[in-house]
Amino acid sequence: VPMHTSLLDTKTHYQFGDFLKNEIMESNRRIAVLASADLAYTPKDKGTPLSKKVLKLDEYVCACIESRNAPGLLQTDAAVVRASKMCGWGPIIALHGLLERVNTFPKVLAYESVLGVGYVTASFPL
Repeated sequence: VPMHTSLLDTKTHYQFGDFLKNEIMESNRRIAVLASADLAYTPKDKGTPLSKKVLKLDEYVCACIESRNAPGLLQTDAAVVRASKMCGWGPIIALHGLLERVNTFPKVLAYESVLGVGYVTASFPL
């Protein structure tokens, strides 16, 4: 079932993921979850304090994925996320909500920034 996250805040996306997990766990079917979207867009003006934070955001997100640091993601400055134009923020946060209290060992398989847009591929084996 294709789904799309909204423009709601980080906490709401996290809660949505947790709700979705509860629904999935009630099913007796095998279910796969795929979260897909772009990471940060490189700002045109790289000299401002905000743009410097945006340039480091992808690296931070990848580190949080591997370390299962959902609290770190939830505390990320909303202004930095907005400035990054990262459409993957909602799916990443919802996925972390879905994986809360689930025994998984995430691994970032690849990261690249092509034409100023970040992309990460990660697995969350159970």
